[in-house]
Amino acid sequence: MKKVISILFLLILLTGCIGPGLSDSEHKITEKYWLIKNGRNKSILVKKVNSSEFKEFEILVPDTVISTAVHNDCIFAKQQNYSLEEHKLDKFRNYYWIISISSEHVVGPLSLKKFTYILNDLEIGSEVKWVNNNML
Repeated sequence: MKKVISILFLLILLTGCIGPGLSDSEHKITEKYWLIKNGRNKSILVKKVNSSEFKEFEILVPDTVISTAVHNDCIFAKQQNYSLEEHKLDKFRNYYWIISISSEHVVGPLSLKKFTYILNDLEIGSEVKWVNNNML
């Protein structure tokens, strides 16, 4: 009987470790910009707004950032909307964001056509290397 109770107690403890928060993580892109994962299919791109010991962030790209790239003075983000009602990503539509690191200017959401046009105008179209950051 003691063995059964011990095993049940151990299983309850292990199950508690698998619950909410286990898949949460932070990925530093630059000193000010972070990718934060909160849940299974939710990640946001944020900017740190102060330098105190407490982290305060401003959301720049909402749920869900699926990929990022850094090139020269820009951070690029690829986003898919997360449906709260259906609890899943809209994988048929991507949006694109451009963040200037030095000016902190944010452009987006952009369609692929507009995003490609801007990249070509900046003459960096083929130089952007996407990384999925192991966020999803």
